[in-house]
Amino acid sequence: MMTPPGAPAPGMKHKGTPMQTAPLDFRLATRADEELLIALMREFYAEDRIDFDDARVRRGVDALLADPR
Repeated sequence: MMTPPGAPAPGMKHKGTPMQTAPLDFRLATRADEELLIALMREFYAEDRIDFDDARVRRGVDALLADPR
């Protein structure tokens, strides 16, 4: 069951101040985003101490960007 907007979260007794968020804008990634995506993945992998195989990641990103589904 979803909590209605403005209602206290489950387990909370008092309604808090609503959080203000910036508007989000989503779009499909393109080839122009490839280096940015790889850089973000590299940072994510480093945060979780996961080995980053640049060639393998590039092949994966290439495959994802080639398929518009």
